[in-house]
Formats: sequence, C-alpha cells, structure tokens
Amino acid sequence: MNIAEKLFGHYVSFQDKDELNYKMIKYYDKSQAINCWRIDADTKGECKSSFVQLPLDLISIETLKTLQIWNKISKEDQEILVSDEEAEKRSVNKRMEEVRAGRRGKEEYAFLPREVPCSECGDTEYIAPSVLYRKIGLSTVEGEAAIEKLNEWLSTHKCSKCAPRRRGRVRNPLYVDIPRSVPCSDCGKDCTLNAKSVYELTKGKKDDIDKYCKEYLCRSCNPDWGSWLKGGKGRKPNPENVGFPKTAKCVGSCGKDIPIVPNHIRGKAAKLGITVDELIGNYRCRSCGGVIPHKKKRKKKNV
Repeated sequence: MNIAEKLFGHYVSFQDKDELNYKMIKYYDKSQAINCWRIDADTKGECKSSFVQLPLDLISIETLKTLQIWNKISKEDQEILVSDEEAEKRSVNKRMEEVRAGRRGKEEYAFLPREVPCSECGDTEYIAPSVLYRKIGLSTVEGEAAIEKLNEWLSTHKCSKCAPRRRGRVRNPLYVDIPRSVPCSDCGKDCTLNAKSVYELTKGKKDDIDKYCKEYLCRSCNPDWGSWLKGGKGRKPNPENVGFPKTAKCVGSCGKDIPIVPNHIRGKAAKLGITVDELIGNYRCRSCGGVIPHKKKRKKKNV
C-alpha cells in the first residue's frame, strides 16, 4: 500500500479535467469549491501532497455527479457549468478538425505525382508534394503553365543513383577559382590545397591563383618547407644559436654528454660571472654538483 492510501485512504478519490489526483475533504456551497488534498507524488517511499480549494469549473460534470455534489448546486450554476463544458468540447473539436484539415493534401498539390520516375533508369522515388512544389518553383505559375513546367522538369529529372547529389555545406563562393587539389610541378604528386591560404596569398586574383597552382611544389620538393636542413630533423634554429654545441661533457665523476639549451647556458654563465665557453669547458651535471644554489627569501614577520 502506498503512503497516500495510508494517510488519505478514508477520503474519496477523484480527478480534475487535467487528470490530477485529489482526495476530497468537504464541499462548501458559499465558496463553490471543494476542500481537498492534491496528491503530487505517491510512491512506496515518498508522498507529496498539498491542501487546495478546487473550483467547480475545473471538475467535469460527470465527476461532480459521482461525488454527489451536482444535486447540491443551484440550477443557475448548473446551467453555467453545462454551457462552459459544451464550449470546451466545441473548442477541442474545432482544434481537432483544424489538425485533420492540415493533414489533408492541399488543392494546389492535387496534380503533383507522389512517385517521380527517373528519366534515365526509369526507377521511381517518393518526393513529398510540398518539396516537389518548391523544387520546381510552381509558386509563380498556375493552371496549364504549372502542368507544362512540371512535365518539363519530369523529362529531365534523374534519381540520386544516376545523378549523385553532393552532400555537405556549399563551398565559399570566394574560393570558386581555387581547385581542391593540384599536381606537384616537380614530382607530379597530387596535393590537396588549403583554399583559405591560397586566397590570402593571391588576394583572390585568378591570374595569381593559376600561377600559384602551376608552380606549386609539394612538401618533399619544396626547399623552403619543413626540413630546411634537408637530411636533418627538427625546426629551423634561431640565428644566434647556429653553431652552438648541443651537448656538454660533464667534468665530474659520471663523464656523460649532457644535452644543453643555449639560453639556459647563457643565463647560468651570467649568474656565475664567467663566459659561456668557460662554463661548457667545466660543465658539471646535477648529479655531480652542477646546481646553482638559490638564496631563500625570508618571510616577513607580522608585527
């Protein structure tokens, strides 16, 4: 048994027009309302309820008769409730008729076929009349002119198998003159182009685009791309670091070749007050005591 039944089991249950659940306490003639508990949630572990005064116009006449309240209402109020309920039914019926009418085929679509044949393979495919109406552009013509326009379109229509449609978004019109791929002018390899980069380099001028595509070099053939060392790996070094040694031999007990960073070596040499060559010639790794001690900052005492 649910908690609501344990708490309100001695009250009569009913529903309003919105199918919400209530437990009736008492009906008051003067206020034309029912004092009741509204059951908001009712499970084995939880029960939510609230005390409300429910007006009679929110309850159906059939429910009022079941609760034995209908006979206690004056005839004038009964007539008002009956007229309100009939008006609600008419409103609902009207909305339903409008919905059904909206589902029926419109008169302007009556002459349009539902199955459209392909002019090449003969297979038919379903196209909704509203879609076909917009696709052919029949909103500007009527009568025989619309039928002629339809027949003209049907004579050239091809299905998606015979004329595959390109999927995805439409390309930027600024890139119309830029091909999607070009062959390398040296090795002939087919290379994909970045349309945005080409447009920025050529300012969208057709002659410059044609020249760029004609002289295009792939990454392997382009001497100014990527591995400018041509045989080496890594990015192009800073001019001031050209010729700087990549490792330094530790003069300590390990004797290892330690990779070094130019900027770190310069900063360390400046702190020690010696030259870079002197530091590299007498370099010690961390394991052999090559760490510069830092002065610890004393914390200020709060006075």
